[in-house]
Amino acid sequence: MINQTLYKKGLLEIIVIDSASEQNEQKIIQKFKATYPNIVYERTSKRETLYASWNRAIKMSRGAYITNANTDDRHRPDALEVMASYLDTHSQTSVVFADQLITNISNDTWATTKANQRWNWPSFDYRELERRCILGPQPMWRKLLHEKYGYFRSEFTSAGDYEFWLRIGKTENIVRLPQILGLYYNNKQGLEHASPISQQETNLILEEYGILKRVVTAKTSIPAPVFASELQALPYRTAAKSLVSVIIPTKDRPEMLAQAVKSVLNQTFSDIEIIVINDGGIDVQNILTPLNSKGNILYLKHDQNLDRSAARNTGIHAASGKYVAYLDDDDTYYPNHLETLVKLLKNSEYKVAYTDAVMAEQQKQDGKYVTTDRSVPYSFDFDYDKILVNNFIPILCLMHEKSCLDETGAFDLNLGTHEDWDLLIRLSRKFSIAHIKETTCEFVWRNDGSTTTSKNRSDFFRTREIIYNKYTQYVQGNSAMIEAQHLALQSDKQEAIAHLHQIQEEKQQIQSQREIWGETAQKVERTQKHEDWTEAQLKSWKQTAQQIQIELERSSLKLKQSNQN
Repeated sequence: MINQTLYKKGLLEIIVIDSASEQNEQKIIQKFKATYPNIVYERTSKRETLYASWNRAIKMSRGAYITNANTDDRHRPDALEVMASYLDTHSQTSVVFADQLITNISNDTWATTKANQRWNWPSFDYRELERRCILGPQPMWRKLLHEKYGYFRSEFTSAGDYEFWLRIGKTENIVRLPQILGLYYNNKQGLEHASPISQQETNLILEEYGILKRVVTAKTSIPAPVFASELQALPYRTAAKSLVSVIIPTKDRPEMLAQAVKSVLNQTFSDIEIIVINDGGIDVQNILTPLNSKGNILYLKHDQNLDRSAARNTGIHAASGKYVAYLDDDDTYYPNHLETLVKLLKNSEYKVAYTDAVMAEQQKQDGKYVTTDRSVPYSFDFDYDKILVNNFIPILCLMHEKSCLDETGAFDLNLGTHEDWDLLIRLSRKFSIAHIKETTCEFVWRNDGSTTTSKNRSDFFRTREIIYNKYTQYVQGNSAMIEAQHLALQSDKQEAIAHLHQIQEEKQQIQSQREIWGETAQKVERTQKHEDWTEAQLKSWKQTAQQIQIELERSSLKLKQSNQN
């Protein structure tokens, strides 16, 4: 509060109510009081509810406007001045409220938070207020309202403010300011989340105001995402950024994604942010939330599948780090991976570097994938000619300064495969590239198409040809490189043809199986028809026998009667 612009102008009074706390906050407050004016402190003899403390402070206050400041939340330095200025110039408005960033870190600060979510409250509407509390945790209101409507109900411990807004909402003008003015701590151990009391009190209030009786559908407030670039653009932010941004595109592989993210969280180097881009797949928020205890995972989503280049570009756009690293959701970093790369880049003139990676070959056995072999297929110092023929740097090995992309551009959206190779060629035309001969990461190879690379083998020939044509100026006059490119194209073409034949064989096998199933189905159908016919015949014969029996009984009866006559 002492960092608020209003306080520095001498226009803010801070009232601290110590509700018989056993934490000895009095010593802390006395230190502040000795240094800063306009701080009022009162300690109660016994514990009282939150709203009883609010009422006590309101009655003591000298200001025209009131706001609350929860000990675990933070305000933007000019937040109170922004809200007070609006009330000053809009005399018909009684209450103002704004949006907040959401952090999972206690004692986080506005200047340095890495929050990736926010409360995005709607404009005030009483009907919406009946569905949920929409004023957020940091509103400001006129003190005169309490002379007109009374104070907060002290019997409540968690939902008293919601009741007050319902009490005044139909008759007073309440306005949302479309700004982010605070930082809300999402404390899972706090009263709001850890205890059922909040919901119990809310239900009591809804019943009291007839909202339950009218069957008004309750609504849950859902946080909105915040891009790193948006966060840094907010006022009063420092330049505190993560040193490394790790970009992870994902689609429909939640179990693999969890392992990939954990491998980043387990790094010996900790100054990182993890940007997960869901490229039109199933939602993975439930996977990431338990892993995001440090608040350094940013989760972004595409509404539809746009492919890896677009997903990585989305991550690059949101990245705040000086360095960018890449990880596919089916790969993993070893604990020293980021530290190894950062150490070289920080202590040299290089802006681009890469390490070596293990290739883990896997096969499915008894329904589970098992690693059958591990090798390091690529461990070459950078060659500015060979990179024009083949890619020998797996994308997870790479790290570069984000600023490099200002000169080279990001991933080519026209390439569904070899997009990483294309970027490496462009980086190599602008920057020197360092090779660290250490194995620091691992990628998975499966032949069944379940990994990122093996799934797209049939596209390699097409994109290789695009890349060769794109950079033909660098190989002109070099017959050896042209021949090497020609051989590589032929190899890809043969592999594509072989892959196509494999697909056709698999289709034929499936078709043959379908035919077998079809014949079996026909036999079953014929057998069923025969059984149905037999059953019908038996039923018919039974009915006939019954009719014959009836006729015999009738004839016997007539014969008997005739003999009697």
